[in-house]
Amino acid sequence: MTQGRTVKVRIDAKLVREVREVLGARNNREAVELTITIALAIRTPGSAEAAKYSEMLGSDRFRI
Repeated sequence: MTQGRTVKVRIDAKLVREVREVLGARNNREAVELTITIALAIRTPGSAEAAKYSEMLGSDRFRI
């Protein structure tokens, strides 16, 4: 895991705009973080890892 590090990725701008609109993200970074967190939370339902990411989704971190 890259905890505490910055990871650079290239993502299509149209895709990021769609994600921001659908998920209500305030900026591109939040849109990408939210999308990855959702993907990790639903990847293996019922696992400890999925529970951790589901808890993150319920936190104030992604409240608008």
